[in-house]
Amino acid sequence: ELAAGMLALETAPDTWPAGVRDLLGRAIQRADGNPRLLTDLVTDLIQTGALTRGESGWKAIRQPGAVPLPATIQAAVRAKLDRLKEAGRKALRGAAIAGRLFSPDLVNALEGPVAAGQGLDELALAGIVSPRSDAMTFRQDLLREVAYDSLLVRDRRELHAKAAAYLMLRDLGMASSQVALHLAAAEDWAGAAPMLWTLSQQALTTSQRGSAEKWLLMTLQALGHAPAARGRGTHPHHRA
Repeated sequence: ELAAGMLALETAPDTWPAGVRDLLGRAIQRADGNPRLLTDLVTDLIQTGALTRGESGWKAIRQPGAVPLPATIQAAVRAKLDRLKEAGRKALRGAAIAGRLFSPDLVNALEGPVAAGQGLDELALAGIVSPRSDAMTFRQDLLREVAYDSLLVRDRRELHAKAAAYLMLRDLGMASSQVALHLAAAEDWAGAAPMLWTLSQQALTTSQRGSAEKWLLMTLQALGHAPAARGRGTHPHHRA
C-alpha cells in the first residue's frame, strides 16, 4: 500500500503495469517490511529514471535486475558487514552463495566447520541471519544481496560449482532446482542445461506452466552459452 500510495496507483498489484509491478515488487522484497527503506527504494527508482511518468501513467524503463541498490543503502549495509570477524565473514560468503534460506551443512561444505559453527553464531548475534527449523535465513534480502555482490566473480563461480558438487553428492545426482541454479551460476552450462530441461519437463507434467516456462527459458539460455551443446544439436541431453 505504501508503494502504491507513493505513485498514486491502485492498491492491488495485479492492476499495475507489468514492468512497474516487477520493479515495485523487487523494491518491496528488498525492503522486507521496513517502510522507511521502501520509501527510499521507490524514491530512488524515480530519481534514477528507472520509473518514469508519462501521459498514460507510470512506465518501467529498466528491468529489476538492472537496478542496483542506492549507494547510501549499500554503504550502510557494507559497514555492518565489515564489522564481522574472520569466522563471520567466511560464514557470510558461504551463506550468500547458498541463498536466502540455507542449510548450515552447505555453509560447512563451502567454508568449513568454524564458519558453520562460530561464524553462523556471529551472524545471528549481529542480526544478519536467524534460525528457521533446521535451516537458517537472512533476516533481510538486501543483506544477502550486498554480501553476494561483494564477492569477486571468480570466487562466486568457484563457490557455486562447489555447492552444486556437494548437493549432487548428497542427492545422488538427482536433478534439483538448487543444483541446476548453482551450475548455471557457476557457468557450467553443459552441466546446467540437461538439469534445467528435466525441471521444465517435470513442471509440465504437473501442470505448473509458469515454472515450466521459467526452466525452459533458462535451458535455452544455457544452451546458448555452451559451445559443446551448440555443436551437437539443440537437445539438452546431447552432452559432451
